[in-house]
Amino acid sequence: MIVERVEEDEPCWMTPYIKYLQERTRPTGQKKAKRVKINAPMYVLESRVLYRKSFLGPNLRFLGPKQATNVIQEMHEGSCAQHSGYRTTVAKIMWHGYYWKSMYRDTAQRIRISEICQ
Repeated sequence: MIVERVEEDEPCWMTPYIKYLQERTRPTGQKKAKRVKINAPMYVLESRVLYRKSFLGPNLRFLGPKQATNVIQEMHEGSCAQHSGYRTTVAKIMWHGYYWKSMYRDTAQRIRISEICQ
């Protein structure tokens, strides 16, 4: 898998959800704690990996920022890449079982700076 090669160095947005699902501890701050409690049922934690429940297919694995950058690069510019648009690239990423909150924005930004596609 592409993601197994990249490890996140620092905590990211997934950390409060992982802690809540593991230990039932919420973050400090009323707004953050409420958001984690409301959104947590949409997520599943399996062997320390966070997944988003999917209604139409298998659960989608959440990625951190470094992992997401690596996946975008591989899907868009990798060995079997088509250098397609950002919507097609996002669909391909989701078809492979990955997800993160800002995937459309991040993919569009990455494709815009790609020298080959310009």
